[in-house]
Amino acid sequence: LVQRVGLASSDDLISWERRPDAVMEADPRWYELLDRDAWHDQAWRDPWLFRVPGDAAVHAYVTARARDGDPRGRGVVGHARSRDLVRWEVLPPVTAPMGFGQMEVPQLVEAGGRFHLLFSSDPGTRSDALGLEGAGTYHLSGPTPLGPFAPGTLRELDAGPGVATYAGRVVPHAGARWFMAWIGDR
Repeated sequence: LVQRVGLASSDDLISWERRPDAVMEADPRWYELLDRDAWHDQAWRDPWLFRVPGDAAVHAYVTARARDGDPRGRGVVGHARSRDLVRWEVLPPVTAPMGFGQMEVPQLVEAGGRFHLLFSSDPGTRSDALGLEGAGTYHLSGPTPLGPFAPGTLRELDAGPGVATYAGRVVPHAGARWFMAWIGDR
């Protein structure tokens, strides 16, 4: 129920050696720890690693929850950075709580001179006040890889009438970008 990010290493990508301890976990200064009265688990998973130009560190965005607010709407994208992938500095979230219980499987994509922070959410893990139908992949946009990602930029990646996408990823292939996701009915 308490999620943490671990680390394993390999010389051949076949045999792996796992570090015995987590290398990154939620910091209670900014993130919710396990509180079964508020939520069913302690969200700290789905790391998306990336680099920021001019910064030697590796950054990670993770599924997380803010420590305060309406329990059904505390979902945020957490942030951490590391110079060696072993010791991580946990930083404040890059999004504000905006009604999602969880903002899962984050991905950062640059397009059109802006940075788009993709994430997924389903109806069982968000506030009804959002007025969204079914599960979906959403995105926020900002001017830099670190945001700010304002709630007013929230958009759904629309797969068409009656269809929802989940856990979507933008992947390069044959000189183009493709969006791959689970498809479901609304």
